[in-house]
Amino acid sequence: MGTTLPFICRACIGLALALLVWAPLFCQNNYEEKRENDNTPAFELRQNYPNPFHFTTSLEFTVPERATTTLEMLDMTGRKVATLMNGTLEPGSYLTVFNARELPRGVYVFRLQAGKHTASKMGIVMK
Repeated sequence: MGTTLPFICRACIGLALALLVWAPLFCQNNYEEKRENDNTPAFELRQNYPNPFHFTTSLEFTVPERATTTLEMLDMTGRKVATLMNGTLEPGSYLTVFNARELPRGVYVFRLQAGKHTASKMGIVMK
């Protein structure tokens, strides 16, 4: 009698392998550290919460200077599936809530671009 993994465990293993392969390609962060005694906020994209998520998730980010800012969601092939934000923002911290009700389950990348800064985080849609 051989042992077999339940379906969910095989799916988890597949997801883990996909993350190991794709994460280095998509999740490259270009962070600029906040300096001591400097009131300029550091560029940052925080991990979405909750993650994994069923329908909605929250993303927080900080931009250090006035810049054209784009927050997009990409699938694992790099295709843009949603634009969460696109406009000029003043320096500061922002929060956006994203509704992924129309997207199939899977692993996605949130990509934030603000001026010369870029950061990415992975998010998992569960249905």
